[in-house]
Amino acid sequence: DKRRQDPNQVDDFIVFQPGQVKSDYHDIQAIQAVVYHSWTASVHQVKAIYSGNNTIYLQNPTTSQFTGAASGNRFYLQNVYEMLQPGTFYYDRNSSTLTYHSLPNEDPTKLPVVIPTITQILATNGNASSGAYVQYINFIDINFMYSAVDTTVCFAGSCDDQSASFLTSATINLKGARYWSFDGVTLAHTGGYALWISGGSSYVTVNNSHVYDSAAGGIRVAEAIHGAISDPNQMTSQVTITNTILEDGGHFYQMGCGVLLQESGNNTLSHNLIHDFNYTGISIGWTWGYADTSTYSNYLGFNEIYNIGKGVLSDMGCIYSLGKQAGSMLDNNVCHSVVSYNYGAWGYYTDEGSSNITIQNNIVYHTKSAGIHQHYGENNLFQNNVIAFPHQVSCAGQAGCVELAVRSSQHPPGRDKGSFSSFTFMKNIVYIQNGTALGTTMPTGFQNMTVDYNVYWSTTDKANITFPPTQKPVTFQQWQAEGKDQHSMLADPQFTNPESFDFTKLSQESPAIKLGFQPISTATVGPQGPKAEKIAKAEDRKSG
Repeated sequence: DKRRQDPNQVDDFIVFQPGQVKSDYHDIQAIQAVVYHSWTASVHQVKAIYSGNNTIYLQNPTTSQFTGAASGNRFYLQNVYEMLQPGTFYYDRNSSTLTYHSLPNEDPTKLPVVIPTITQILATNGNASSGAYVQYINFIDINFMYSAVDTTVCFAGSCDDQSASFLTSATINLKGARYWSFDGVTLAHTGGYALWISGGSSYVTVNNSHVYDSAAGGIRVAEAIHGAISDPNQMTSQVTITNTILEDGGHFYQMGCGVLLQESGNNTLSHNLIHDFNYTGISIGWTWGYADTSTYSNYLGFNEIYNIGKGVLSDMGCIYSLGKQAGSMLDNNVCHSVVSYNYGAWGYYTDEGSSNITIQNNIVYHTKSAGIHQHYGENNLFQNNVIAFPHQVSCAGQAGCVELAVRSSQHPPGRDKGSFSSFTFMKNIVYIQNGTALGTTMPTGFQNMTVDYNVYWSTTDKANITFPPTQKPVTFQQWQAEGKDQHSMLADPQFTNPESFDFTKLSQESPAIKLGFQPISTATVGPQGPKAEKIAKAEDRKSG
């Protein structure tokens, strides 16, 4: 079907395999279909199911992108009475009855049951343009729990936007707020993003807090605006998120991020622990290409981010960026355990037009795809990073599979300067098991890249590593003849304990240190201080 090859084509049906779905379920129009795309998963109301042509008809359409290889043509149905399994429930809208299938050894008569009926627990409607802020509010050691999933916008459209950015509500929804603080707060069991700070809000602080079990993501900052914000008073800025744990999201809108920071500047995200999201850990920026933006001078440092993707969606990263971001810095973060369903389980991912970002002193390991991936951008600096053990989950046989540590790619013709890209890659350690250290799909190869003072090593192939001046790998000597890595070395960097994934300590004789690499300490990565320790213990109890 040619029209299904167009990612912008919308469909109001799903074709299933014979016998896969029945046509006589109880109350078919109460059933929801969850449809997987590449980096999103949309939710749809079912209109009808016909077994004669093996088709589910949808009340709200989906784009044809879900039929591509990256999504695996996957879908599932929920709120189906006949599919009740232990630990799941069914809501009958006609009789207003909730049916729960209890787990073994579970007494349903003694279970606490909470049914949220509101999507927002706290909301402000200040007016930043007129200076009418809602301001000077502090919350200390307070729990905000249980809000309903907002399906209003979703069921009115296709609800497949990246990072669930179509949502218009949040459990705590701050517009025009200034000088607010959340200290020691718990946000849990939320029906969308737990906290949304937007509408020109500023000087909002989240510290020593715990965000978990969200239907979408953890914390959202600013709005889904492409390009620079015209009214500076509507610029959301000066948001600080620190010493906070954000975990276990994407239970309804699977593309929710740990932190979604859109068009916003002068923010700090530091000393946080972010894990177990189906899409991205931190997403920053919202402008595809090289247009001017209002995203600048954001600091992301000393965060640990792991268990991202979880094999559910594709094309994500621990930290994902979009567009120009002058003065922004990713510093001393640790990223590991990123697994996509298909392609694109990157560590640090500078996507379309990401420019003027400094990425330094970071560690990334155990990614299904490259530890660093730039999908065209300009003037980014990758310096003093460790990229270790990419492709721990093989992508062999999948579309676009190339086992690389660092990847540079272009966008198809027609996208703003998508065929031009540049970055500087200096004083890094690339530590792989096998494969190619660097790779590119750019027609100009690494012509615009500055690459030097790096150490490359393969635990399997030792110094037998190939390099790509274009798409065709060459030897290190040929690579240097192209003017690249003139001072770099193919040598064991001499980590003292790499088998335990400790990339912080090197021998004093390390060739990397001789080339100017500074060992990276992770002692203060993640939440710090006594309150943070208390939150961490609460996380352990929840996990146990």
